[in-house]
Amino acid sequence: MTTISQRHRWRRALYWNAAVWGIGGAWTSIFTILFMTFARAMHSGVFISLLFLAPFVARLLCWKVPDVVARARSKKWFYFGAIWLQALSYALLACCILPGFLSRQSAYWAVIIFWSLGAFFASAASIAYLSWMGSIFPCRKTFSRMWGVQERYKTYGESAALVLSSGATIWAMCRNDWKLEPRDEILLASLIIVSGIVVLAFSVFFLWRMPDSRVLAAQTSKVEDDAVVMTPRRGVGIGNLLRPLGTPGVVTLLLYCALFSAVTQMEQAPRSILTHVLLGGSCGLYLFNSISKILMSFAQGALGPFVGGYADRFGTLPVMIAAQAITAFGALFYAIACASGAWFWMIFAQWMWIAYIGLNVSLPKYQLELSGREDAMALLSLYSVVSALASIFGCVFGALLLQWGGKLSENFLFYTVLFCVAFVVRLLCALVLSFGQDTGGTQRRKIPKRKDVCAYSDSA
Repeated sequence: MTTISQRHRWRRALYWNAAVWGIGGAWTSIFTILFMTFARAMHSGVFISLLFLAPFVARLLCWKVPDVVARARSKKWFYFGAIWLQALSYALLACCILPGFLSRQSAYWAVIIFWSLGAFFASAASIAYLSWMGSIFPCRKTFSRMWGVQERYKTYGESAALVLSSGATIWAMCRNDWKLEPRDEILLASLIIVSGIVVLAFSVFFLWRMPDSRVLAAQTSKVEDDAVVMTPRRGVGIGNLLRPLGTPGVVTLLLYCALFSAVTQMEQAPRSILTHVLLGGSCGLYLFNSISKILMSFAQGALGPFVGGYADRFGTLPVMIAAQAITAFGALFYAIACASGAWFWMIFAQWMWIAYIGLNVSLPKYQLELSGREDAMALLSLYSVVSALASIFGCVFGALLLQWGGKLSENFLFYTVLFCVAFVVRLLCALVLSFGQDTGGTQRRKIPKRKDVCAYSDSA
């Protein structure tokens, strides 16, 4: 039997884990700078291309995660192991890239391998984590609000780390007398990444006292009608992965996933090029852009619980549709920025991206609700595989478009049309979601308060 006070303690542990994980994740994001410096030192554009594709190829292995968890018989320890293996992969990567540690060719392949392993373990951990949390907090009435509070803690942790990293980057840009050789840049970035990895690995200890889903299910003698106690099935290969396709609404969700993932990866490279061209090397513009990103993260964290409450009340699908439609206008503002050459239009795009919080707090609950009383891991794994396949297609197709379109300075019209196409495809994603399976909401008059989050009595 579990009590309300126990569940409150578990939620607090969940929130602190999210905050510390956000700090570690933001610090390890400096991998991008490290890879660019390493590639510049190696004079290899192929290296950067493989780095973009390798993580998505590795994520295709997520189709085996439900079978592995079923044999391990513990979502909790599988999640802990995946996080620690992710941290170990990144630590080995940071060591292999150090000057003089390996030969040039060996370092080239070591980076690809450990970067792919880290991405795979991160995806496997996220699958086990959501399924585990869905078992520990089976109350679906207020799950999105609880997830929104978790997103608040995570985004605040990421924002704190971004303040430090952005400040250090801008300080280095503005000091003309402070220049590092690529060798020294790699060493400094590696040290920062290792510190982020330590924080990332430490975050799981906040969840140490939380029970495993099987243990909790065995201790609970009665669960409310709206609760879902999920235990993994032992599947056989690809059949277990495709089993959720028979559930109403899953095919629509996967179609949305494919479109969204493909257009996101297709748009990423042109967006980075446009940002670099419009901002140039101005410290003031980079400072303004960094402050705008940090404020966007803070706004997402502040809105998380409220958006989650609306998702619980009116249903997750309407919130997802509205969020997807709003974020689509970010691509339109990038098209305007490209056509006009005015950098401030990118700020409006970042304001539109605040609406991503609607997807972040609604999609997990929607996936759990579509799974019903089945284990969610099969659907989560299938979603991850489809996302990886679509991302690979988006990366390759986007690279071909950039190769055909040429430099931004020579063909602004091509890039403007590209962003307009991305805007239309993102609106199409919202249209696809409108055909999804509506799981409904509580339709309560008042949005649930913080103290009511999953606070039901097991003794009823």
